[in-house]
Amino acid sequence: MLSWNNIEGSGLLESIEIEVKIKPKASPKYIKEKLSSHGSIFLYKVLEKDVYWQHPCRDFVKTDEALRTRVMIKDEGVEECILTYKGPRQKSVFKKREEIEVHADNCVKLGKLLEQLGFVKVATIVKDREYYRLDNCLVSLDLVKDLGFFVEIECSERDIERVLRALDIDYIVVEETYLELMLKKAKKKANTI
Repeated sequence: MLSWNNIEGSGLLESIEIEVKIKPKASPKYIKEKLSSHGSIFLYKVLEKDVYWQHPCRDFVKTDEALRTRVMIKDEGVEECILTYKGPRQKSVFKKREEIEVHADNCVKLGKLLEQLGFVKVATIVKDREYYRLDNCLVSLDLVKDLGFFVEIECSERDIERVLRALDIDYIVVEETYLELMLKKAKKKANTI
C-alpha cells in the first residue's frame, strides 16, 4: 500500500494502491521458502470473505470501480470488518487505483445498510490468505475458492519488480480482479449448460 493517509484517527484510510497479481508456476511451499530466504516476515494468516456490491444507479463494470465488504477472520477467531471503495484503474505498468477503506464494527449490519440504500450483492469471494512483509512490500499468498493459488505484491513499482526478481519463478501476470475472474468463470459455466 503506497501513501496511506489515516484521516485524523477516524479509521478512514485513503491511498493509491499499486499491486501486481500473479499466477505462479511454483508451489506455495516453494514461494514461502523463497520469501524466507530473502528475509520476509510472516505477519498473519486469515480467512477473507469478500462481498462485492453493485451501485443502484452506476454500473461499476462500466466505470471500473468496486465496492466491497470484507470480513477477515484471523486464526484466533477475531473478526475484522472493512468497507472498501476501489476507483478506476490508472495507467501504469502494474495495477494502480485509488483505494478508500473504512473499518466497521459489524459486517452483517453494514450489508443490511447497503441493501437498504439499494446496493445489490454481485458475488462473494472466499480466500485463505497469508500476509508477509518483505522490505517495503506486502506480499499475499492467496488460495481463492474456485480460482486457485495466486500471489499479490503491493508496494512501489520498483519494489514490485525487485520482489518478482527475488522470487525467481515462472508466472503469469493476472490483470483481472478476483471478482472479474469469478464472473468470467460463472459466465463460461452458464454458457456450457
